Amino acid sequence: MLTRTSLLIQQLVDSGAVRVDLATGVVTGLRGRPLKPRLDRSGYATVSLARNHLPVHRIVAYAAFGERALQAGTVITHIDGDRGHNAAANLRVQPAAARARSARTRPVPGAFPGMGWGVSLPGEPVRAAFATRELAEEYAAWKFGPAAEILPLR
Repeated sequence: MLTRTSLLIQQLVDSGAVRVDLATGVVTGLRGRPLKPRLDRSGYATVSLARNHLPVHRIVAYAAFGERALQAGTVITHIDGDRGHNAAANLRVQPAAARARSARTRPVPGAFPGMGWGVSLPGEPVRAAFATRELAEEYAAWKFGPAAEILPLR
């Protein structure tokens, strides 16, 4: 089953209203000009098409991988973790359940073994890492309150 956004992406790409450069992830409009991407609140590049802001990575994934990229229950991940790098070679389509498993096992960005402090909730993986204990305590109090744990990163 496809969502409204997915159906719109499918219609725009299939009709030729947009063209996609799979090597660079650039989306081009009807007039042959690249569409200007804007970052949404989550850090993903979006383009304005048909009065909608559509995620560039989903447009590129549909052009590269077909309808399976837009199916419900699948997510598109950036292999290098850079949400602005939308080349088809950097995108991977996987089931949402596999994405949830990989999120639990990923290292915290910026955390180095033996250095720093992590913040987590009891029984959960580290949610954030900081260079000093004071920064970790301040973040924990702001984000999680008294339930937060401050852990040394090994």
